[in-house]
Amino acid sequence: MKIKIFFFFFLTILALSTFSGCKKKVKEIIIVPDAQKTHLQRSRLKGEIKHIKTTAFFTSNKDSLTQSNISSIIIQNYSSDGYLLKLVTLSKNLDTVNVREIFYNDLGKEEHWIEKDYLNNKILKCKYHYDMNGYLSREEYFSQDTNKYSIQYKTDGIGGAIEMIRNYPEYSIRNTFSYNEKGLISRISEYDPNEKLFKYITIEYDNYGDEVNRKVYRGDKTMIEYTYTQYDQYGKLLKVIFENRVHTLKDIKTYYEHDPKGNWKFEILTSNNDTIYFRKREIIYY
Repeated sequence: MKIKIFFFFFLTILALSTFSGCKKKVKEIIIVPDAQKTHLQRSRLKGEIKHIKTTAFFTSNKDSLTQSNISSIIIQNYSSDGYLLKLVTLSKNLDTVNVREIFYNDLGKEEHWIEKDYLNNKILKCKYHYDMNGYLSREEYFSQDTNKYSIQYKTDGIGGAIEMIRNYPEYSIRNTFSYNEKGLISRISEYDPNEKLFKYITIEYDNYGDEVNRKVYRGDKTMIEYTYTQYDQYGKLLKVIFENRVHTLKDIKTYYEHDPKGNWKFEILTSNNDTIYFRKREIIYY
């Protein structure tokens, strides 16, 4: 009798262990630190995107999305590895307003960008500098070849900015950055020219590394802005709610349509219960 009981127990354990061994492995959630994200990842865009065309319609009527109600058209071109190559702004008549081209060095890092107007005149330029580790150390901004201001960076061990100083001719503004254990920015503090804390921002994320709560505080810890972002169970963006408590302003961006990759195709902005504009997005993939 004892032998039978032992044999039954042994078969039960064997069956359970076999079943457990065949159980499908849970897919690991991979979160990319902010310092290592591509331009597409920073914009929370999925897939190998080649081209995005975003058309904004300033109208309160969804049935009036016509040529006459177009506010602007923005076209973004990306490399196959997710970096922005060109940004073109068009008028509603498809006339070019301005064009920004981004140039990269042999290591694939941004070297500079140039923005030109509709007459092909150079109006803005930004030049990037890197330290001995290949991390961003300085940006220089020019308006028609005149140096307007620069930004200095201090970075951590993976290239994430921990301090940023904007240097203008008359004054400087300093920002500091803190990160969570996943390498995502959790706090941004801004100091005025007298090194007094002017405001700070706290950011919270869900388990997939997507931002869900952003709060802006004055230096005295009074919350002045709040942004809540909502996703569905598949990570598709559904809604962004922004509240400005100083000016009692509430904006809601709603996303009803998505493509097979999960990127939104249609956005509606409602401000204080009034519909302000619609945006349609067309995406072409590699």
